[in-house]
Amino acid sequence: MASNWSLCGVCDNRHISNPSEVWCSECEEGLCGDCKEHHGVSKGTKHHETVSIVDYKKLPTEILQIAQMCDKHNSKYEFFCKKHDCVCCKCCLKYHKSYKGVTDINKVTKNVKTSNAFHEIDQSLLEAVVNIKRISSNREENLTSLANQKREIEEEIQQTRTKINNHLDKLQNDLMKELMATEQNESSKIRKLLTTLKQKEEKVAKYQTNLANINKFASELHTFLSIKHIQNDMAIEDKFIQSLFKSDTTDQVNISCTINKSLQQITASIQKFGEINVSSELCKMSIQIQKHKQAQLKVALPTRNIDNQEITDRVQKVEDMNVSSTRCDLAIKKQNDRQPQIMVTLPTRNINKLTLKIQKCFNTGLSEIRGCSLLPDRRMVFSCYQQKEIKVFKSGGTSDFEIKTIDRTFDVAFIDNDSIASTSAESDKINIIDIRNRKLKKPIQVNSGNYGIVYKDGNLICCSRKNGLNMISLKDESMFNIHNIELPPNAYVTTFADKLIYTKGNNNSVICCDYHGYILWTFRDTSVLIYPRGISVDNGGNVFVVGYATHNVVVISADGQRCRQLVSRRTAGLIDPTVLHYDQRTNTLLVATSKGDAFLYHVT
Repeated sequence: MASNWSLCGVCDNRHISNPSEVWCSECEEGLCGDCKEHHGVSKGTKHHETVSIVDYKKLPTEILQIAQMCDKHNSKYEFFCKKHDCVCCKCCLKYHKSYKGVTDINKVTKNVKTSNAFHEIDQSLLEAVVNIKRISSNREENLTSLANQKREIEEEIQQTRTKINNHLDKLQNDLMKELMATEQNESSKIRKLLTTLKQKEEKVAKYQTNLANINKFASELHTFLSIKHIQNDMAIEDKFIQSLFKSDTTDQVNISCTINKSLQQITASIQKFGEINVSSELCKMSIQIQKHKQAQLKVALPTRNIDNQEITDRVQKVEDMNVSSTRCDLAIKKQNDRQPQIMVTLPTRNINKLTLKIQKCFNTGLSEIRGCSLLPDRRMVFSCYQQKEIKVFKSGGTSDFEIKTIDRTFDVAFIDNDSIASTSAESDKINIIDIRNRKLKKPIQVNSGNYGIVYKDGNLICCSRKNGLNMISLKDESMFNIHNIELPPNAYVTTFADKLIYTKGNNNSVICCDYHGYILWTFRDTSVLIYPRGISVDNGGNVFVVGYATHNVVVISADGQRCRQLVSRRTAGLIDPTVLHYDQRTNTLLVATSKGDAFLYHVT
């Protein structure tokens, strides 16, 4: 485009300033009225197309800036090469003359505005506008629905809180009424006795007065007869007083209150008011695509849902709202026919693709290892039942330190950078051990011995010998029973999200339940797993468990439906494995045997 399209180019070359009326794209200059007439009849330019300057101004800047001259040779474009899809000047032609697809550019540009290519581009632009508006409208509707769902969830949360408050208020009022009635009843009994005693006291006082008067004024006969009468009456009063001591009427009456354990343990049993669940439901939104006008595009729209149950008879029935969220990457793939397809990628971990690479194998020198754990600094902790000690090894497999004479230690669980917890099947306490100062930090008193243990969110979850799965708060050491069942010796437990998974070696099963004790699934397959003991989970919820009698390590899918043997006696020389621990931070698996052998694997 000329630098000054407002002036006539021909006149400007003659140093005359005349405003241009039309623009010639081929000459790339404006023309005034006189020059326009000459341009229109001149033999060399009469076939040039011109456009008025007013209309020319309407063209976008990026269109006006498209060069119509070859930037290499400063020559006019005269040819089009179909092979290279480019325009050429005469000088460029020598690079393309060997190709048959070189055409005069006038033939290519003839009727281009009415060509199919122009029409297709025009249609594509229209379709793009329509599709963008439809998608924008759909997303705006989703925003509105999210806002409405948020408001509904807030109302539901508030209603739940109100129900809880009302229920607790009712329980409190009932207890206060019971307290008042009890106090009034017991006080009434005491006041009634006090009234009787007052009457007895007045009667005895009267006898005292009469006896004094008799002593002063009565004759000997009257005195003798009066004494007999008073003695008979006092015998009755003495009998009454003695009867009071023989009955419970003189017992010290106290009133006290035992607060419901569910209320006392509510901070331990209910860790969250609820959780927000993000789910997706498929919707059909039609978009226009050239040649396939009504291709259907399925788009996942996020919705939110809260799962909750009403409070009825028991306080602990304020249920956690269950979470199941899966993030997916959504991509639209266009094939050659331009029909869109949906490509969905879910972050799942297929147990059939898991591979274990041995990193280290060493003997700990311990016997009857019942627990193991990997620390953040890659050190390894083992608990030895037979030798009553906990031993820590460096990442290289050499001994770091040991703590002895605690108890017959069973399982261990890492709590934080300074502490681990240790159970004992023969002691009614859980020991908290300071691994930095290498000493016993404190014992937590419980109601029975314990087998397996796992740490989660400030709580310890244990396999109790007495009443199944218990949760102990490290904050106040309160205890809450999650699942009151009979567990066999050597039962272990682990946790993932809102689920607990534990082993029952006596019936060769691995069981998954929620934090209310409801069974979600049970795995049992004696062809691959006999006498399961130590158990752990990876980042995707896949369950790793040792088979003590089958001498192997098995992985079970997160839904409990599939399994696969990873390590066996034949492939790795694994004999009598007892425990394992999966470190989710490093994808490392530690396996230990009753003979003291330790195997460290990297899982991919």
